[in-house]
Amino acid sequence: WHVLSQLARQRDALLYAGTLSAGDAIEALDGLILLFGAFAGLQNENLSRTYGFRFTDMGRRLERARNTSTLLYSMVGIVHPDEASVLSELLETLDNGITYRRRYQDVMQAAPTLDLVLTDESNPRSIAFQLVALHDHVRALPHSAEEPLRTREERVALAALTNVRLADVEALCEVTAQAERPLLQTHLQELARHLPALSDAITESYLVHAVPRRAFGSEG
Repeated sequence: WHVLSQLARQRDALLYAGTLSAGDAIEALDGLILLFGAFAGLQNENLSRTYGFRFTDMGRRLERARNTSTLLYSMVGIVHPDEASVLSELLETLDNGITYRRRYQDVMQAAPTLDLVLTDESNPRSIAFQLVALHDHVRALPHSAEEPLRTREERVALAALTNVRLADVEALCEVTAQAERPLLQTHLQELARHLPALSDAITESYLVHAVPRRAFGSEG
C-alpha cells in the first residue's frame, strides 16, 4: 500500500503539473517505472502462491504478451526506413537493450530481435516466457473429475505456446516489395486471437459468479 500511495501521488503530480519539459517528463516517467518495478517485486516476493497469486500473475502475463505483440506488429511487422533505430527503441522499451548487445553486439537486425523478444523462453520480457507461465498456471488450476481431457483454457494456452515455439524467425523476417513482413503480421494476428480467447476461457471457467463451474479446494 505504501508503494501504491507513492504511485498515486506521482500520478497526481504529473496530471496537475501543466506543461513539462522533455527532461522533467522523462524524469517523472522514470520515477513511475521504478515504483511499478517495486510493486511487481513486492507482489512476486510477498504473495503466497495460492490461486489468488495465479490469477493475478495470469493477468499480468496476458497483458505483457498482448502489449509486446502490439509493439512487434507496429515496429517490426512493417519495415521502417530507419529500422535499426526503431529496433533499438523497441529493445529499450522492453528492457532488453543490454541483453541484445551482449548477445549480438550493436548490429540491430530483425531476426535476432525476434529471437530475443518473441521466442526466447529464458527472457522474462519475451512473449514465449509469458506463454510458458500462462500454460503452467492453467495446468495448476483445479479441474473437475468429469473433465479428464484438457480443458478449453489448457488447449488455448497450449496452442498459443506451440505456435510461438514452432515459429521460424528467419521466415517471419522476410520482407515484401511493400516493405512489410506479412508472415510476422499473420503470426502476431494469430497470437492476438489466442490471448483474448484464453482470457475468456479462464473467466468463464473460474470467474463468472452467476454459474460457478470449478470449485477451489485446498492447495495443500
